[in-house]
Order: sequence, then C-alpha cells, then structure tokens
Amino acid sequence: MQEANGVDSRLSSIGHIRALGLAYAGGPAFGLPPWTIDETLDAGLCQLLWDTFEAGAAASLPGANMDSFTTRSYSYTPSGNGRGVRGGSGSNPCAAVAFGLLMFAGSIALLWWNEGISVERYETLSVATKEVVELGEPERPEAGDAGKLVHLTGKAVGEVLTDGEFGLSVPALRMRRKASMLQWVEHKKETKHKQGSQTVTDVTYSYKQEWKGSVVDSTRFNHPQGHENPTHMQYTASSWDAAVRIGDGFKLTRSLVGQIGGYQEISLDAKGASRDTDALAALDDGQDSSKALAARRLGDEVALTSSPAKIAYLPKRWYASKTHLQSYRPGEVARVGATEVSFEGVPSGGTYSILARQQRDGSLMPWKAKGGRSDVAVVKSGYVSASEMIAAEVSANTMRTWFLRGLGAFLVFLAISCILSPVTWIASFADFIPLLGPLFSGVVNMGVSVIAFTIAITVSFTTIGVAWLWHRPVLAGTLLIVAASTAFLSLTEAWKRRKQQ
Repeated sequence: MQEANGVDSRLSSIGHIRALGLAYAGGPAFGLPPWTIDETLDAGLCQLLWDTFEAGAAASLPGANMDSFTTRSYSYTPSGNGRGVRGGSGSNPCAAVAFGLLMFAGSIALLWWNEGISVERYETLSVATKEVVELGEPERPEAGDAGKLVHLTGKAVGEVLTDGEFGLSVPALRMRRKASMLQWVEHKKETKHKQGSQTVTDVTYSYKQEWKGSVVDSTRFNHPQGHENPTHMQYTASSWDAAVRIGDGFKLTRSLVGQIGGYQEISLDAKGASRDTDALAALDDGQDSSKALAARRLGDEVALTSSPAKIAYLPKRWYASKTHLQSYRPGEVARVGATEVSFEGVPSGGTYSILARQQRDGSLMPWKAKGGRSDVAVVKSGYVSASEMIAAEVSANTMRTWFLRGLGAFLVFLAISCILSPVTWIASFADFIPLLGPLFSGVVNMGVSVIAFTIAITVSFTTIGVAWLWHRPVLAGTLLIVAASTAFLSLTEAWKRRKQQ
C-alpha cells in the first residue's frame, strides 16, 4: 500500500474486485504459487488482489517527491489441511543441502589455511627476534648491513606534493584529496507479520540527501522520480606519496610509506587564486613561488594547519574556506550535485621507527626469513624498540588467528544447519495442526540447532587441532612419540600386573 502527500490511492472497494467475477488459476503476474481458486474468491485473495492493484495505482500517480512511503505485499496461504502446499517455509531443501555442502568444504579449508599462515607468521617473527640488527639513529647506511633485518629511528623527510588540478603544493610525507557530493540515498526497512493465513511484508523506503564520496546510482532506486543523482563527480578523491628518506641515505619503499598515518587537515589559502587554467601551466613550469617556500620547510615538522597552503587555481563558480573548497555559494543551502573538496597530509619531519630489510643502496623494504613466505616491514610513529614492534606483530597475529577460527566455526555451524534443513522442512508441515503443530516444529528446529552446534564445535576443533600439528611436524612427531611411549609403558605395566595375579 502506498500513500504520498496525503493522496489516498483507494479508487474502489474490495467488493468492486469481487464484482469483476475474476477467476484465478496460477498467477505469475502476482508472484503467487500455482494454486487454483474457485470462481467465488475468498476474502483473503480479494484483499491480496486489491492491495496489489492499489499499490500499482499509487505508484502510477504523478506524485513526484515521495521522500518516504511504504509498500505492502502478501504471501498468501489458502486455508485447508495442507494438501498441495509446498511446506511451511516454501524453501527448497535440496538447494539448501547443496549450498551447505559447499559452505562446509569452504569453512574447513578456511580453518586449515588459517592455522598454516598463523604458524608461518609466528615462526617468521621468532626468527626476526633473533636476527634483528639495532642501528639506533644512524646517519647513513652501512654496506655490512645489506640484506639484514634492521631497526632504526630517525626523522622522516618527504618532498613537495602537488595536486595538479588545483595547483596545491604541500611539503609532506603523504597527501590526499577528499571529495564528496550531495546526493540522494535510499534507505530500506522491511518488517513482516502474520495476518490470518497470510504473511504481510511492509517495506518502507525513505530518501535523504547525504554527502557521499562516490556516485550513488539513483536508477536503482525503488522510486527514482524526484531523486535523480548526477552520473559523475566533477572531482574525485586522490592521493600522493612522497619518496620518504630517513637520515642521510635510508629510503622507504612504497609498502613502508603506505603504513605511515597521522593525517592532518590542510589549511587553505585561495586569495589570488586564478580562475584560468593557465595558472596550472605556470605551476608545472616552476613559476609558482609556493614550491620554493615549501621546499625550505621540508626539514622541519610543521603542522599543516599552522601555515595555509596556497591554491593556485579555483574553478569558476567555486568558493573557498579555510578548510575546504565548495561548488556552491557560502551561506546558501547546498543542493543535490554540490561538491566539496578538502585536503589532508602527513607532515614532513616527524620521528619514526622502522623495522625492515636494508638494501645495499640504503632502501628499506620487507624482510623475509630463509625459506619463509611471511614478511616483516613495520613503521611506527615515535621511538619504538624492535622488541615492542615484534611483540605488537605477534599480538596482531594471535588476534587475527582467533578471529578466523571463530568465523570458520560459525560457517561450519551454518553449513551443518543447511545440510539438516530437510528435517526442519518436513517438520514445518505440522504447522497446519492447531496448537500442537507449531509447538512440534519449534522443538524440532531447536533440536536441529543444538545438533548443528555440537557437530560444528567438534568438527572445528578437530580441524584446528589436526592442522595445528600438521603445520608443526617436529612438534607433532614429538607428541606422537611421547604418546606412543606412554601408551606402551602403560600397556607393559598392565601386562606385568596381570601375570603376577
């Protein structure tokens, strides 16, 4: 049922539908199963047909800006003793079993893989603890440390990063442009309840204007009329990373630079900004003084909010504030399609601790233990010792391992529930028996859940245990020898006592 702006879509009464003398024999147009209904329509089906007709009539009204409305649909179950009805839930148990088997295999594979990478990571970090070379705060790299895992601390120096679309130059380690556009966003809320022999589904759609960083496709809305969004953004998000140096000669590779955080909002100064794109060409030719100014600040840690960055180019009909650029006039209410752009950066000159492999040319890159596949490459802000950095990695590995163990066990439970779904499907036929039917099916459902949970716990812990030993062959062999020796000694002692008796 839909009502918008006080317009009631009721055009007739249920009696009018009955007067049409409709006879229904399998209604795919209404999304119903192929039941056969007599010439005289019962009240439930009449209500169903009326609400379907009513919803269609309301949707066809020229009511433009419906920012919130509700649709209603019925899942109709004819009265009777259950003959011809496809089970209480209408689901396909065969499909559920097939899906459950696939999920079961996938969850077991996940648990096994998780134990493997967990062991490998732990062993790599154990080797790193023994082999790490402490460099302190070195001025320049030593050739003797090439190929080794090193730990050093020092000031990180970046370079001038430039956004060529706005002519913004900032001395930083990293810089990113954030762009958002005001758009319509659809929110959907669904509720279900029983009404006699029918399941009533109410779906409420509401539309709100929100700032989003990517285009929202309004053609997929339930009611796109009056909620159209632009198909593209004038400016999108982007990012820039500097060639970061530590001391005199240590250079961070891209994977290490990507770990540096601590973004700050960049203050903007658009005074004197040109509306002509020639300003960008001048910037590319090195004619902009802001580059020279920024270069003098590279060696110092300067908060990016303390010294506004110059904007060389400002598009027509765009306006600037201290924190962002916008495509609508200040003081006006933004409309759909309005865009805002802001900038953030990581200032140059901060102190960082690095744990990585040193190359002969001073480059710092991920380190791997001999024969291992897991790598070590860590960047932390401030003074952090090697032992603290490795301990943090061990803790992260433990948390990830237990998270995936829990996820795998939950997936096993869902898989077993799907495999046992034919039992609950058969039990659902009892729902048509007054009072006792729902009670019986509820008890069966609870029993199936308990069984699925028990099997899931057993299978999950067995898989984890076997995989844990499989990926630790030395430990597994030792445990087997101990177990076998204990069993042998116990049996020998028992045999001796029996002979003495």
